[in-house]
Amino acid sequence: MTTTTAELRDTLERIEREREGDESFKRLRDFYQDMLRKGLLVKKEYDLPPIDTIGKTAFDTSKP
Repeated sequence: MTTTTAELRDTLERIEREREGDESFKRLRDFYQDMLRKGLLVKKEYDLPPIDTIGKTAFDTSKP
């Protein structure tokens, strides 16, 4: 695990502990987990082409 990943995970866990008594946070977390269980959450795919093809695409479309 990278340092950045570990820091992010630690920060998220700390925030969750801090908000444990917050009813709005609990409802939001429960709603999210319920939607996840029901299969209604869809991971958004990154739809931009890889960086090395952007120049090629622009070059190819500029040719007569």
